[in-house]
Amino acid sequence: MTQYNDFANAIRKRRKERRQTLAALSDATGISIPYLSELERGTKQPPLGDVLDALASELELDRKELGELAFQSRKSVEFEIRGASPSKQELAFFLARREGDGGITDEEAQQLVQMIEERRRSGL
Repeated sequence: MTQYNDFANAIRKRRKERRQTLAALSDATGISIPYLSELERGTKQPPLGDVLDALASELELDRKELGELAFQSRKSVEFEIRGASPSKQELAFFLARREGDGGITDEEAQQLVQMIEERRRSGL
């Protein structure tokens, strides 16, 4: 393993606990065996989106926790803004610009996350 150890260890450990082969995991998720092997060896950047969802579902892992491992392992985050609302696009551009200027502070990031979580809990 090289770069993405925490994510790689989590999916390999869970697959082995389930006594599942790479071939069986591939069949169940539609993800190729070579790609799964690279993920488990930590030589491929952890996936996001549908691939992450498929792995979490098939391996019966908490999607949020697996997603956090994936994000922590990545050096950068890419997301598609095409089709997103103007306010989501504006936020994405704001965060990208700010990172180039030294990034937002930890306090600002925590406040944003807390605000979003509170709004989601309250149903807004």
